[in-house]
Amino acid sequence: MTIDEAHTIAMAICEKQGWPFFDPIHIYSGKENWVITTNYHARGCNASITVSKATREAIQTAFAPR
Repeated sequence: MTIDEAHTIAMAICEKQGWPFFDPIHIYSGKENWVITTNYHARGCNASITVSKATREAIQTAFAPR
């Protein structure tokens, strides 16, 4: 799984949930997962999505509206 695939999955999840997808984003590559955080340098309106590299599915999603 590539960083671009993780980014695309995160964007699709945000769209499905009705969450904004603000730049800048931060993408962290762990051993088994990608962690994508939107609106990275701000407090609030942040989506955090963890995507499994093995299954290419979101295993954790969260949104902080404030």
